[in-house]
Amino acid sequence: MRRSRDVWIGAALLAIAAAGIGLLVQSPRTAGPPYRLDGHGTLGLSGLGAGSSPNDTIVWFVLLGLGLSPVMVGATDVIVGNAPVELAGVAGGLQSTAMQVGGTLGTAVLGAVMSAKISSLLPGSWAAAHLPALSPDQLAGVKSAVSVGAAPVTSSTPPQVARVITDISHAAFASGMHTAFLVAAGVALAGALIGLLIRPGNGGAEAVHAGI
Repeated sequence: MRRSRDVWIGAALLAIAAAGIGLLVQSPRTAGPPYRLDGHGTLGLSGLGAGSSPNDTIVWFVLLGLGLSPVMVGATDVIVGNAPVELAGVAGGLQSTAMQVGGTLGTAVLGAVMSAKISSLLPGSWAAAHLPALSPDQLAGVKSAVSVGAAPVTSSTPPQVARVITDISHAAFASGMHTAFLVAAGVALAGALIGLLIRPGNGGAEAVHAGI
C-alpha cells in the first residue's frame, strides 16, 4: 500500500510540473522540445526487453509525461488562438474531438503494428524450438495470447516445454512492443519538425482589434 501511495504521489507531482511547463508553450519555437521529449521517451521504451524491470521504465515515462502536457497546451493555443473570437467555442470542441479521435486511432494503429509483428515472428520461432505443430485455430489462439503478453501454457504442460513456450512468447511480445514504440517515436519526432511550421495563435486578437 505504501509503495502504491508513493507512485500516485509521484504521478501527481509530475502532472503539476508538466502542466507548469505547458504554460510556457506559447509559440512554435517552443513546440518542438515537448515532441522531442515524447520521441526520446518512446525510443527508450522501445529498448526494453523481456528481462526489463518496472524500474527500467521510470525515466522514459517521466520524459513522456513532461512532453505530453506541453503538447496538449500548445495544441489548444494554436487551434483556439488562431480562430476568430466568435468561433472559439467551435474551435475548442474540434480540438477536443481531434485529441480523442487521435488517441483512439493511435492506440489502434500501434496495437495493429504490434500484433502484426508478433504474428510474423511467432510461427518461425515456434517451429525453430521444435514445439508440436499447431493447427490454424490453435496458432490463432497462441497469437492472441502472446499479443497481450501472456504465455499460452496450461497446468498440464511439461515444465521444460512450458519454459520454452514462455521464452518464445515473451521474446515475440517484446519484439512487437519494440516495433510499436519505434513507430510512435517516429510520429513524435515528425511532430517536432511540423511544430516549427506552426504560427503563433493570434487570430482571435486580430479579430478583436479589427472590431475596435
